Amino acid sequence: YGGRAAGGPPAVMRSGARIARYTPAGLEVAPAGTDPAAPIALPGGRWLLAPWDAAPETLDGDDLAVRDGVTAPVAPATPCGRGPLFHVGSRTVGSLGGPRATVLAYRSPGHRTSDAAPRERLGPAGRAFWNRIGCLTAERDRPVAEAVAWDFWAGRLPHGGGRADWVCTRLAFADGTRSSEAMLLTKDERVRTGACDVRRPVSGTWWTAPDGARRYLAAAARGLTPHADGGLRTRTEGRLLVGTSPDPGGAVRVSARDRDR
Repeated sequence: YGGRAAGGPPAVMRSGARIARYTPAGLEVAPAGTDPAAPIALPGGRWLLAPWDAAPETLDGDDLAVRDGVTAPVAPATPCGRGPLFHVGSRTVGSLGGPRATVLAYRSPGHRTSDAAPRERLGPAGRAFWNRIGCLTAERDRPVAEAVAWDFWAGRLPHGGGRADWVCTRLAFADGTRSSEAMLLTKDERVRTGACDVRRPVSGTWWTAPDGARRYLAAAARGLTPHADGGLRTRTEGRLLVGTSPDPGGAVRVSARDRDR
């Protein structure tokens, strides 16, 4: 591609899984993955589409203007500029940094581990959730090809802790590598709680309640029950495990068990 965008003359070249973008600011070469239909970022918030792509639509379902394969300016509704962008066919793409768009997926707290997860557009709940976490999952060094966010537990934390969500995110990078991370999100803070398996999410962490006491929390996806080993005295309600120990802060191993066990 060669043309003008945002007053400049960018050029885009692709060879296999690598892409080169030239702008007046310089030359950038980065992995782009094997997806031939990934929109490519151009200056000014415009995106270069593949010729065979379906006509893009805004997140509200309106037509997104396209000229010579380049969209009108569009940007995520987040302070950091990372999050959902627009729909292309059955996919919703967003920006998590890098030269290519990311295919975004969302699973709600009601999703079961046995449920199929076909690729589909993000609905209002999925878009709102990605707007909430897009700035937390951004990667500056490796372009992200696909990203799944499973809000696998949502509810109220004990002892006045307020509402919270426990999310497992999996990022598939354009270079073929992957990473996953669980986060406990409240209104005022986020706690990173280690790696997670997006197929059977479970995670746990030590947490300080508003009353000042340290407790161990763990949660699992619908259809699973969290189990903690580490000398804790525990109770579980609504897939949330709450544990106490004479030695709070010690090592705990958390796992997920099927609910029918």
